[in-house]
Amino acid sequence: MRGICKLCKTSGSIPVFEGKIRAGSFGSISDRHYSVMECAHCGVQFLDPFPDMQQDFYESGQYRQAYNNTIDVNAFLKKYDDDQIPRLHRIGIHNLRGKVIGDFGCGGGSFLDLIRGVADQTIAIEPFQHYHSFLKDRAHKVFKWGQDVPEEMLDLSVSFDAIEHVEDPINFLKEIYRSLKPGGVAHLVTPNRNEILMQLHREHYSGFFYRTAHLWYFEGRSLAWAVCKAGFVDVEVTYYHKYDLSNTFCWLRDNRPSGIGKINLFDDRLNHQWREFLRENGWADSIWIVARKEYKKRTHHV
Repeated sequence: MRGICKLCKTSGSIPVFEGKIRAGSFGSISDRHYSVMECAHCGVQFLDPFPDMQQDFYESGQYRQAYNNTIDVNAFLKKYDDDQIPRLHRIGIHNLRGKVIGDFGCGGGSFLDLIRGVADQTIAIEPFQHYHSFLKDRAHKVFKWGQDVPEEMLDLSVSFDAIEHVEDPINFLKEIYRSLKPGGVAHLVTPNRNEILMQLHREHYSGFFYRTAHLWYFEGRSLAWAVCKAGFVDVEVTYYHKYDLSNTFCWLRDNRPSGIGKINLFDDRLNHQWREFLRENGWADSIWIVARKEYKKRTHHV
């Protein structure tokens, strides 16, 4: 059965998965079956139907409790702090120094904490209101989700693993675009539906990869389409892989997530080559897009 794409609104979407999916941390399964549809035009995959989750799901902490098993901000920082150094290295500290930086969906603020002494100002955009006081205490200017960041405020924006949660990705991207100064740069990261375990272990991995909190599943082409649709130019699609060979082998052996370093047979050199291999072939776990807001065109008066 073919349907209408919820992103580009064209017909021709077909089901690529049917079944129960993850509804929280590992082992938490949805009560009902979901279809995952794939659009023949823009290439995006999406849940059908969307789960009946209100904005309160993110604002109240239900999401953090379901997927992180706690709402404690210190637990958030402990879980995600180690992810930030590779992100900073990839963006480049020289691109952040003295700039106004916004993080859309910043959680407890791990990335903003890291760059606070480098950036001129750090802007936290986060739906979970329990985190707001902690973010303000660490000198970040805070906006709640859906509250407009002032137009042309930011020199650079980041959004790590957020767009897949929002009901309308194009409007989400347009809000980022609106908040950037002319010439401003956006870094956008989201899970890659073509990642290696979806190639090697789809039968067992799909029910973990697809989840009630992720409405959208992108690969490079579909995410680039959405970014261009929002008005960005100079769109560059690359890939980024957080995990090591150990994680892949453990999934193949145990059908469950293991984290990093559970098998001590692979040294740093081999893990680096593994990540580079996946990045070069588009099989890394994340898509990383860099895009720019176009400079305003000058009006010539005769």
